[in-house]
Amino acid sequence: MATNENLVDETNPLLPRPNNFAERQVLAASARPRTSSVASLLARGRSNTIDSLRTTYAVARRHRTGFAFILFVTFLVYCAFVLAFLPSTSISRDFRRLHFAKVTKDEAYRLFVTSLLWENYAQGHMKHIASRQHPAGDKWALGYAMRELKSYGLNPMRETYYPYFNTPICTEVSIWTDGQESLKLSTWEDTLDQDRSTNVSVAGFHGYSADGDVTAPYVYCGYGSVEEYLHLLQNGIQLSGKVHILREGRLHRGQKIRFAETYGAVGVITFSDSYDDGNVTMAHGFEPYPFGPAANPSRLRRGSVLFSNEIPGDPTTPDSVPWSPRTRRQLMNSRVPRIPSVPISEREASKLLTLLNGKGVRVGLGGNAKGFDYHSGPSGSNVQVRVLNRQQYEMHAITNVVAEVPGILKDQEVVIGAKRDAWTVGGAGESASATSTLLEIARGLGVARKKGWKPLRSIKLVSWDGEELGMLGSTSYGIAHNATISDKTLAYFNLGDPVTGTNFECEAHPLVANHLLEAAKATNFKEKFSDTLYDYWRNQSNLSIAAPVSSSSYAVFQHHLGVPSAECRFVNNRKDDAIHHGHSSYDTYKWMENSLDPQYELHNTLAMFVGLSALMLAENELVPFRAADYMADLWNIYEDLHQPLQKAFSDNEEVCILYAALSSQLQLAAFHTAVSFDAFTAGVRSKTIVDYPWWKLREKLRIYNNLTTANRNMKLLDRIFVTQLGLTGRPWMKHSVFAPVGDSCPTCALIPGLSESIHAQDANSTIQWLQTLSTQVDRVISLLTV
Repeated sequence: MATNENLVDETNPLLPRPNNFAERQVLAASARPRTSSVASLLARGRSNTIDSLRTTYAVARRHRTGFAFILFVTFLVYCAFVLAFLPSTSISRDFRRLHFAKVTKDEAYRLFVTSLLWENYAQGHMKHIASRQHPAGDKWALGYAMRELKSYGLNPMRETYYPYFNTPICTEVSIWTDGQESLKLSTWEDTLDQDRSTNVSVAGFHGYSADGDVTAPYVYCGYGSVEEYLHLLQNGIQLSGKVHILREGRLHRGQKIRFAETYGAVGVITFSDSYDDGNVTMAHGFEPYPFGPAANPSRLRRGSVLFSNEIPGDPTTPDSVPWSPRTRRQLMNSRVPRIPSVPISEREASKLLTLLNGKGVRVGLGGNAKGFDYHSGPSGSNVQVRVLNRQQYEMHAITNVVAEVPGILKDQEVVIGAKRDAWTVGGAGESASATSTLLEIARGLGVARKKGWKPLRSIKLVSWDGEELGMLGSTSYGIAHNATISDKTLAYFNLGDPVTGTNFECEAHPLVANHLLEAAKATNFKEKFSDTLYDYWRNQSNLSIAAPVSSSSYAVFQHHLGVPSAECRFVNNRKDDAIHHGHSSYDTYKWMENSLDPQYELHNTLAMFVGLSALMLAENELVPFRAADYMADLWNIYEDLHQPLQKAFSDNEEVCILYAALSSQLQLAAFHTAVSFDAFTAGVRSKTIVDYPWWKLREKLRIYNNLTTANRNMKLLDRIFVTQLGLTGRPWMKHSVFAPVGDSCPTCALIPGLSESIHAQDANSTIQWLQTLSTQVDRVISLLTV
C-alpha cells in the first residue's frame, strides 16, 4: 500500500515530476481534478476544437457525397428525359447539322432557281465581252471575269501557263496565170455598217498553221476525208505537189490538213460552203446577215489545225505543264501541220473553184459556191494559186480563273468549265456565251451562299483561256491537277459553244445521262413557269443524248482521266434558225440579239440547267449515277462490233473465243452485277432520308458505311476504263470506251481501241484489246459486287 510520502502534491508546481511509469500511475489514481486551473481550461478548449473540426469535416464530406449523388441522379433523369423526347434524324440532315449548315438542299435549289428567274444579267455580260477582241491571253477579259466572280462573293484564283502558239502577221491568197498575179483574193471579212463590231477584226488564219509561202496548181478535194482522197486517186487525179482546197465540216480541221499532207499537198485553203448550213441559205431565198438569217457570203471560219484528236494542249509540252517560259520544251513537228493553210470565204473560194469546172471528176453531192460545178480539177498548168502564211510563234501567257464554293465533304467535287477566248471580235455564240452563262451560274450560287448555304460537295467554276487554239487552258489544268481530279472529281460539265441556235442537244457520259434528265425537269424553259426544258427536249428529240467523243474542253477530263463529262448546248436546227457565223467577225452580240436570243432566255435556261445539274450532283448524299445504264450502253456498243469482227476474223479461233468470253462478261456486268448494285444504291438512297431514333445509332452507322462505299465505287467506276498505255497511235487518249475519232477509222469513236483494230484487221491488236477490256470488265464486276 502506498504511503503518503510517496504522494506528490501536484498543486505545487515546484516539486519534481515522477519519472517512472509506476509513479505516474499512482499519481494519476490519487490525483484530484483541477477543474479551476488555467491549464485545465486550455486543455479542454483544445480538445473541444479538435472534436468540433473532426465532426464538421465528416458532416461536410457526407453532404458533398450526397450532393454529388443527387446531381448524378438528376443528370440521369435529365438525359432520360432528353433522349425520350429527342427527335429522330436522318443521315441527310445529320450531314448538315454536324457542319452547322443553315440552308437545306431544297432551299438551295430554290434560291438558285429564283435568283436566275427574277434577274438575268447575261445580256450585260455578253455586251461587255463581245464588244471587243479577246484572244488567248487577253487581260481585259481576264480582269472582267475576276471582278464579276468576286462581286458574287467568290474568291477566284488565277493559274497562269506559258504555251507556245502563233499570232498572224500576214495571210494572202492569189491566183497566178502564166506566171503573173491575175487576182488577189481577200482573207478579210467585209465590215458592216449595220454592225459596228465588225469594224474591228483580224485576217483569216489558222491556229498552229505552218509558216510558209507556196505557189502551185490546185485541186478541189471535198471535205478532205480519206474516202474522198481514195476516190480521186482511183480516178487518176494527181494530188501530189498541189494546193488542196477543202470545205469545212465533217472532220476536225487538223485531220483535214494531216490527210492533205499524207496525199502530197504543199498547202491548203479552207472555206465554208453555205450548202452545209441547211435550209436557211441565200440559195433558198433568205437574205444574208445583217439583213436576214442566212450567212453573210463574206464570212470565213478561222480555227485551230492542231492535231487535237491525238493530243490537245500545248504541243511543246505534252504530258507536262508549261508553268513558265523556261519550261523544257519538245519539238512540235508531229503534233502540228508542216504545210501552210489559210481560210477564205465561200465568195472568194468560188473565184478559184470556177476555174476547175469540167476538169477531173465530180466530188460529193455539190454545194452553193457560186458558179462552181464541184469538179476536182486540178487547175491547168498555167493556172496556179499562191498561199502566203506568215505567222509568228512564241510563248504567250494564258490564265485560267478558278473559283471554288467549298463543300462539307472535302474529298469530292463537281467542276463546271467555260472557254473565255475568241478568234476575233465577238464570239457571241461561243466564248462570250460560255462566259456569260458561267457568270450567271456563279451569281446564282453566290445568292445561295449569302443566305448561309454550304454545298455538301465542293463546286468549282473555271474560266478556261486558250481553248480555241486547242484546249490549251483546260489541258494544262488537267495535267497539273491530275492526281486531285482523279481522286476527287465526280463529274465535269462543259460550256463550249452554248447558244448558236434553238435545238437543244447533249453529249454526256451514260453515268450522268439520267441525272441530266432530272435536272431538265427542274429547269424552266425560257423563264416560263409552265414549261420545262425536259418537255422541250422530249418533244424535240425524244431526250436523245450523244456519246462524249468530241474534241472539246472535256477531253482531258473524259478521254485522259476518266471523269464522266457532259456538254449541253443550243445549236442550229437547220430549218429556220439564223445561221451562226462560227469563228467569224459576224459572231457578234448584235447578231445574237437581233437574230437568235433577243431576251437572252436561252442563256438563262442553259445557266439554270447546267447550274442545277452541278448543284443536284453536289447536294445529293448518294452520287446519282446508274451503273446499269453505263454497262448496258457498253454491251450494246460491243454487240455492234460483232458483225465487223466476224467478217474480219471469221477464221481466227482465238479472236472468236475471246470475243465470246468478253460478251459473257459484259452480259453478267450489265444485266446482273450492275442491276444489283443499282438496287443496293437505291436502298441506301431511300435510307439516307429516313429518320432514325437515337437508339438506332448502330443502324445509322451501317447506312453511312454503305453510303460511303456506294459513292466511292461510283466515282471509281469510269476510272477503271483508263488504260496506262492509251490508244494505239494515240497514247494520250487513255479511255477504252470514249475518244475522238482518230485518223485511221472515221467511225471508231466508241470502244476505239478495239474498233480501230477490227477496222485495220489487225489480229494481234484485236486480241490485245479484247484481253484489256476483259480485265477491265472483271474489275468492274468486282467493284460493283457489294
